[in-house]
Amino acid sequence: MWWQKKTQGEVLPWYRAPDYKGQMKEADKRLLDGFRMQERHPAARYEDLPEEVQNYISNLQQEVYDLKQQEAGTGALIQSGIGAAILYVAYFGVQPASTIWPYVVGLFVLIVPWFRYRRIWNRNAEEFLPRDHARNPTRDGIIREWELEYLYRAELQKRTQENGDD
Repeated sequence: MWWQKKTQGEVLPWYRAPDYKGQMKEADKRLLDGFRMQERHPAARYEDLPEEVQNYISNLQQEVYDLKQQEAGTGALIQSGIGAAILYVAYFGVQPASTIWPYVVGLFVLIVPWFRYRRIWNRNAEEFLPRDHARNPTRDGIIREWELEYLYRAELQKRTQENGDD
C-alpha cells in the first residue's frame, strides 16, 4: 500500500547505488566489490578503534543529528507562525476577510508543516539509528573512506610509475 514503507532488498555499496553520480571505472568498482566479498574488509572496524576515537565519532554523529532535527523543528515552527499570522490578519485585520479562503490558506500553512516535520524527523531518526541492523552508517562511512583512499593511492602510484618510466 502507498502508506506502508517499502521493504529494502539488498543494500548496495555507495558506488553501485542508482543515485551515484561519480565517474568511477567499472574495473575500480569490481576491485572494491572484491574487498567487500572478503570475510573481513581491510578497513578498520568501529569496534577496533580506540575508545577516544569511538567517543569522538559518536559525539560528531549526535551533533549532526541534533542539528538536522533542530532545523526540521525550526522550519515547522516558522511556517506555522506564518500560518497563525495569516489567520490573525484574516480575523482581526483592518478589514476582516469576507471570504473563507484566507482562513483556509492560513489553516493549511499552520498545519501542513507538521506533517512534513514528522516525515523529516522519522527520516533523520532512521538515518541515525536504522531499524535494519545490517546497515551501520558509521561502519559504512569508515569503509567508504578507506575505499576512496585506496583508489586515490592506487591511481597516484600508477601515475608515478608512468612518469618514472618516461
